[in-house]
Amino acid sequence: MTPRTRVAALAATLIALVAVTACSANAPGSPGTSTSPAASTPAAAPSGPASSAPTSAPAQAVTGNIDGTLFFLGTGQAGGIYYLHNNTLTLAISDPSFGFYQSATMSPDGKKLAWVLADMAGATGQLKVQTFGGGMVVLGPSTISNTYTPQWSADSSSVIVGYGSGSWGRLNVTTGVMTPMPSASGCCFGVFSPDGAYAILRNGVTNSVVHANGSGPVPIVTPSGQVYSRIQSLSPDGRHIIALLRPTGSPGGDAGRALGANAVVDTVTGAVVPMADGGQLKGGFYLPNGNAVLRMVVGGADRVRLVSPAGAVLDEVSVPPAAANHLLLGYAP
Repeated sequence: MTPRTRVAALAATLIALVAVTACSANAPGSPGTSTSPAASTPAAAPSGPASSAPTSAPAQAVTGNIDGTLFFLGTGQAGGIYYLHNNTLTLAISDPSFGFYQSATMSPDGKKLAWVLADMAGATGQLKVQTFGGGMVVLGPSTISNTYTPQWSADSSSVIVGYGSGSWGRLNVTTGVMTPMPSASGCCFGVFSPDGAYAILRNGVTNSVVHANGSGPVPIVTPSGQVYSRIQSLSPDGRHIIALLRPTGSPGGDAGRALGANAVVDTVTGAVVPMADGGQLKGGFYLPNGNAVLRMVVGGADRVRLVSPAGAVLDEVSVPPAAANHLLLGYAP
């Protein structure tokens, strides 16, 4: 199936869902799944995943393009899921509820949407999964927290959620089976790398990169004079993060949705990675192959770029004015 045919089919199934999902409410969990051998601990970093430059990171992707579908999350009364292809923005699901905004998350293959059925900050509920062109299922215990945004596995088969009293687990979205994850010392898991090999572990004001089982913590170095308000995405090799930086002394990040960022940071050195063309970063996320999908303002223009691990711009698309206030949520090839 060609990209154009694939997108046309996806568009038809998405539009058909608007009526049945317009009144849904939701909340969050968190991702990660199978450990990729390519994202194993660097040979020179016996104490943890990011203590030195990776030597076994995923192969550097030097080609690529944005020929699939970009997904955006609307806010306020425009809340819902939108998709962009060929410069046409289409509303797929309308839902202005707080719970939906807080936790709606798109699977990497672009076929499923998941959110927690809880519409107040700090509330709990089960996980609802909508398959585009298919049905809906409600899975998992009723104690899944909406303060932890669900994160999908790279193969779109499961999501990591926080539930109960500080427990973490991988919930299979087909069988409904919850596989508990080992508890990590410290406070909380944050984002997982897109292949599920690494995660951010938060403990008060300290952030560390750990293996998915919570082992081998390596503290993340913070740029001088800055603090991490939010960490949006972690690279597959555990070496870089896409984050929202604020001046030292600024209030810490809260439990709200983390879909905005202003810097790519080397977790080992604390160096801020410069953007091509002097662009201003607005948000983004890593893909399992190491490429990053970045939303940027370049020369006053709102764009989404596909960037290689080496920083090369592989492709870009313009974001139409109708999506100016929407947040970049996902990308499906």
